[in-house]
Amino acid sequence: MRASDAAARVLLASRAVYAGEWTTYGDLGAAATDGGRAARLAARLASVHPEFANAHRVLASGGRVSHPRGEEAEGRRRRARLESEGVTFRGRTADPERRVRWIELRGRLRELEAGQRPTA
Repeated sequence: MRASDAAARVLLASRAVYAGEWTTYGDLGAAATDGGRAARLAARLASVHPEFANAHRVLASGGRVSHPRGEEAEGRRRRARLESEGVTFRGRTADPERRVRWIELRGRLRELEAGQRPTA
């Protein structure tokens, strides 16, 4: 899979994480690459790409809210958004029952892709 194709699929998959859910960069990357390793790509796109949706719902491994060094306020804002959507935390870790894993995301991504295809 070309890098540009993987990036386009990560961006589309970011739309498939719904309110009250969370996923990881690894799960998002795996869903976009059919099981491949694209966590770094997902993290980079989440931090800079304007078409990346729901960045607050994509967490570091283990369900921890990540933020750039020195930007703790951004981490608190992301956590507060998740909590307002019904995601609870135990310490720094998001509720694992609300996690959407890559297999489910891959199915949702395929549905989104099918909806984007032009009809004849």
